[in-house]
Amino acid sequence: MKRAELHKMQYDLLKESIITDTWLHIKDRDGSTLDIMKEKSIPAIVVGEIDHPLTEVIDEVVVKNDKIFALTSTAYGDTDKYDLEDFEVPFLIAILDSVEKHIELEDSK
Repeated sequence: MKRAELHKMQYDLLKESIITDTWLHIKDRDGSTLDIMKEKSIPAIVVGEIDHPLTEVIDEVVVKNDKIFALTSTAYGDTDKYDLEDFEVPFLIAILDSVEKHIELEDSK
């Protein structure tokens, strides 16, 4: 197997693992959802910048059957839904980190 193919395969496995870990954190929650809006010490996750300083941020992470989605909004009230599989590893790590921090914050209350 060529090195590039090996790295691609490992990258795909890492991506799948991060998505699965995120899914496992949320699947058994009430409504299979977790609010990950900005909290003190937990920054908002920006999906896209529309115009400065307006941004699209993730509000919730939702599990529907075997899929997991990020629900987003803007200051204008626009909303969207993204399949986590559409994101790349660094962004998925940021989402998983936020999910873990929000759950930790809930547990400490």
